[in-house]
Amino acid sequence: MKTRILLLILSLLILPTNSLLAQSVLVKISLPVRNQVVSDSVLVEATVTSEYQLKEVRASVEDSSVGLTYDSGKFRGLLILTGLTTGVKTVFVTATDIFDQRGSDSVSINHQPRIGIELYSWPET
Repeated sequence: MKTRILLLILSLLILPTNSLLAQSVLVKISLPVRNQVVSDSVLVEATVTSEYQLKEVRASVEDSSVGLTYDSGKFRGLLILTGLTTGVKTVFVTATDIFDQRGSDSVSINHQPRIGIELYSWPET
């Protein structure tokens, strides 16, 4: 009995529990700004605070996603939007720590794909 209690106490001290990890990963998107009009790609920038080492920080919108890299205090990446339909979309940034606890933030953007116009030069006859 004493052994079980000792093991339980040790496990609570060594291994974090879900209640201890609550809100351990916080994400705040700084770019894009809310309702920003974007075309084929968008720069995503976010700050992440975590009590534990991060395993992954990823930005996504519908089927497109990109891993963000850490640079000068922020996580950054270029999210490709080619192939998505026109209109309001939601960009999500999700951070995961080494205990698989997640934090996320989201922002709406206005996706307006570029319309390609090709110019042709006809030879004079």
